[in-house]
Amino acid sequence: MVTGLGHVNLGVSDIEKSVEFYSKALGMEEMFRLINDEGVLCNVYLKVCHQQYIELSPAGYKPTESPTQSFRHICLHVSDMDAVIARVKESGYAIGTPKTGADGNLQAFMRDPDDTIIELMQLSPTGMQLSVDRKPE
Repeated sequence: MVTGLGHVNLGVSDIEKSVEFYSKALGMEEMFRLINDEGVLCNVYLKVCHQQYIELSPAGYKPTESPTQSFRHICLHVSDMDAVIARVKESGYAIGTPKTGADGNLQAFMRDPDDTIIELMQLSPTGMQLSVDRKPE
């Protein structure tokens, strides 16, 4: 049985630039780096929340690109959209204007240094996700 989302892996062109982006703009903490037996950096794990991570892989390390890959974007939940937008802008990165999406939640979009689309979503009590995915009582 699936119990959660462990991580999303992104191949990045400049590992340090990407670590800086996710740390500065979005406040993610670097948790650890994986180094192989030859001393080559394999992955950097950034903490999204408890036991959920974004895993960054440097360019050229075991590429798994596929011409039919279906990945489109990452969606990160935020508790205070205004505060996150302020942080992103203060860090020198661009972000779109927040708007209410078709699902009833506040969303804003931005891109990381490798052009990965990042959707920031502040869940609304009346939004579809919280309306259909209530915690059991």
